[in-house]
Amino acid sequence: KMHGEPLHNADTLLFNATIWEHQKDFRKLLSVMNSSNPNDKHSLSTILVHYYKHFKQNKNYTNFKKTIKRQSDYCKICDDGGELLCCDNCIDAYHLECLDPPLKKIPEGHWYCPQCVETALRAQA
Repeated sequence: KMHGEPLHNADTLLFNATIWEHQKDFRKLLSVMNSSNPNDKHSLSTILVHYYKHFKQNKNYTNFKKTIKRQSDYCKICDDGGELLCCDNCIDAYHLECLDPPLKKIPEGHWYCPQCVETALRAQA
């Protein structure tokens, strides 16, 4: 691939999925992308150009930026540390027992804090 050549649709989808997992570790991202299709190798510069010219201009970038920020070390409710449940959309974290209603265990899959859920519900209304 030429340096900076645009990614094809399938490669863009793979890039978008993989960047969430590896965040801004572009070497890991490149490795995953190149191992998914050995006949279609990408250069690191192609990945970087895609990130800066296309991904950062994308509506998903705002959520990505929030997600890669370091999660809070303190509960949003009581401002104490300890074992915290981190929101998958923002940097807030909570003790299970501080949530209303309290949770008995960490939920499987993605979890969104009350503020992010409320914001999403307002956006849908």
